[in-house]
Amino acid sequence: MRYNRRSIAPKLVPAVLTALAAFSLALASCKGSDAPAASASPSASPSPAAVLAYAPDAVALPRDIVRITDVCDAGGTLFFLAHASTDGGEIAAPWSLSTAISTADGGAEPAAPIALSGYAAPEPPDGFLGEIRAAALCVSGGELWIAETGFLEGPDGGEVRETSFLRKLASDGAELARLDISDKLTARDNAPAEIDGLEADNAGNFYIFDSGYGVNVLDAGGERLCNIESDISRSPTSLLRRADGSVAAFILGLKTFAFSVAPVNISPPGWGAGLGGTDSAISAYSAGGGYDFCYGDTVSLFGRPADGAEAVKLLDWADAGVASGSVTALAVLSDGRIVCAASVNGRAELSVLSLREKAPPPEKLAIKVATFGPNVIVKNQAAAFNAASDKYKVEVVEYEDGFGLTGASSPNSPQIAAFNTLITSANPPDIFVASRIALDSHFAKGAFEDLYPYLDADSELGGRAAIVPGALRALETGGALYQITTSFSIETAAGMRDVLGERAAWTVDEMLAALAELPEGAELVPGYGAEDVLGSLLSDGFDSFIDWDTGECRFDGDEFIGVLELAGRLPNVTKGNAESLDDILAFGQKIVDARNLIREGMALVQPVSLFNFFSIQTSEADFGGKLTYVGFPTVRERGGAFSFFTPLMMSSRSAHKDAAWEFLRSFLTEEYQTVDEIGMLTFFPTNAAALENLAQLSMQKEMGVDENGEEVEVTRNYNYLYDIYASTPEEIAFVMELIDGIDGRRKSDPAVSGIVSEEAQPYFAGQRTAAEAAKLIQSRVSLYVNERR
Repeated sequence: MRYNRRSIAPKLVPAVLTALAAFSLALASCKGSDAPAASASPSASPSPAAVLAYAPDAVALPRDIVRITDVCDAGGTLFFLAHASTDGGEIAAPWSLSTAISTADGGAEPAAPIALSGYAAPEPPDGFLGEIRAAALCVSGGELWIAETGFLEGPDGGEVRETSFLRKLASDGAELARLDISDKLTARDNAPAEIDGLEADNAGNFYIFDSGYGVNVLDAGGERLCNIESDISRSPTSLLRRADGSVAAFILGLKTFAFSVAPVNISPPGWGAGLGGTDSAISAYSAGGGYDFCYGDTVSLFGRPADGAEAVKLLDWADAGVASGSVTALAVLSDGRIVCAASVNGRAELSVLSLREKAPPPEKLAIKVATFGPNVIVKNQAAAFNAASDKYKVEVVEYEDGFGLTGASSPNSPQIAAFNTLITSANPPDIFVASRIALDSHFAKGAFEDLYPYLDADSELGGRAAIVPGALRALETGGALYQITTSFSIETAAGMRDVLGERAAWTVDEMLAALAELPEGAELVPGYGAEDVLGSLLSDGFDSFIDWDTGECRFDGDEFIGVLELAGRLPNVTKGNAESLDDILAFGQKIVDARNLIREGMALVQPVSLFNFFSIQTSEADFGGKLTYVGFPTVRERGGAFSFFTPLMMSSRSAHKDAAWEFLRSFLTEEYQTVDEIGMLTFFPTNAAALENLAQLSMQKEMGVDENGEEVEVTRNYNYLYDIYASTPEEIAFVMELIDGIDGRRKSDPAVSGIVSEEAQPYFAGQRTAAEAAKLIQSRVSLYVNERR
């Protein structure tokens, strides 16, 4: 949905929860039974040589539909919200699809969905400006209900009114009944109430989900029954209807990053006991076909039987042709077929998945891939690679990373120790994917293959010229290429250009000199504590202080002592662990306040991440002016560092190195890394041609017609906080220069970071000098490094 963003202050909570949920998605693990679902079996028995597997039939959709949500079944008809891209942003409207969809047994294509011709959104009251738009759908008593909401401006930009309705619709979308619930919804603090989800129980009560607040429950007449606020341990992300007609919430525990499904209780108001066995879930859905509900993880979809039996695995996403991270809605029909909606490259896809006989796959050479924690990117590419290759089969094993468990982040955790042992074992997997494992000691000991000979010999790919030069330099270790990756961001620090000038890098002394030019009381890095900045300074300059080839460490030199002294000028506090949603909000507000200080000339810089070419616009909108991206102090000619995503490495002990390279190179191709439509979450690709393609897409203007009928450029709307327009050639050139000039990458080693943090604390507390702290750090880190060489 897109409301008037200039008149309504955006809420911090939904953005924070969305980011946390997305982070948890990448870390969730796979569990559950592999038993087939009896209710999903077709009437015909498979032949002995065949297996049963879900296969998709695509449902034709108009190209302007970018997303489908709220799929619900009402007496043989599926209703859903179709979100269409328009000149005014994204608008949702109800559509329908008959459940008598062909299963492809008869060879017919699935029926096409239709827009409800009788549907019209409510008009604003007289004198008010704005739109009331569809927000969510549900079925109550076999009848379709829609929730609509809008934030309206009074005459001359005066009163802002929050307006929300529940309306019962006929099968063609015409209004049958209306409930005005504008004053029935509770929200957090002074934020406007939002409708992010709608469900109804078998008593006709309505459950309204607000991602920034929690759940409001209204009776069949639209009167408030109760409201249940999110907290740090239980924060709902969606609602679902169970087989018994009650309503449950899919809940994220923000302290543990663990998901669960729990009943929503009215009396007394609150979350019921979690329904066990869903700890691997990253999504949950209402379901028919004898299931209480369904849930999915990064790999599979499971059905929880209504009789309370153990969940059964219905399908693997990749095998069914579905990218798990793209699913926006799902429904299990009574006959076991699954209707799945996804959003891929800015367009909606709708498929009907049916069980069919599938011939067993031919024998292929197996390539073993080990990932530290779940990795949906690798799983999806493995499925695509396996489908295309007649020689090789990639088998991905996702090892537990222990994320969220006490002590799991420690370098001595059993999960990290087990994965390090796997890397050095006599018969390791062919390929490793490990973004949270300290790799430098493994590089130094030759555990991984230098990939430069394979890249140089790959004329079809284009050799080294196929990879962005700056990224390739930063991926090197001692002149060897032990890892490849698909994408990156630029991690830097930024301040106002009229204060910092055009500088590209600086030393500690130069940074402090710039601070001295600001008014008395100005802050160095507002919103961040000593340990936070020390961590950034250490990760950006990691290679300056440790040489894994020789074992030499340089923590007792002037450069690191200067780093300690710089961090020591900041408050001896960290972001810490949030204990409540208020803590999360407070930290978000802290960052906003810090940017205001920088804009007002009372602070110097703040950390900034550049993910794509639009990041220049969003960063400068955040700070309110032109920025200098100088980074933290460094000995390099350009401040800032690359942060790489999904690092992939080949074991030097692999018995199938040429086959392993065939899979690795698939991540580097222009085809794999190129997107047809750019979204706000597109990262910089490492393929040089794909990066150029992204630059060209970023400069394409989206055109619309203004109130005078003139064609004008309109904002690219990606549900972001600001209006974003086509990148200018100057912005593209600046970012390209930045990418070409940076040669460092962010690194971390939990053991080294732990030692530095522990020994720096007495210095921050005034109990020892920076030189004394540096000497102790030098001694302990040197011992650690040389023990692991």
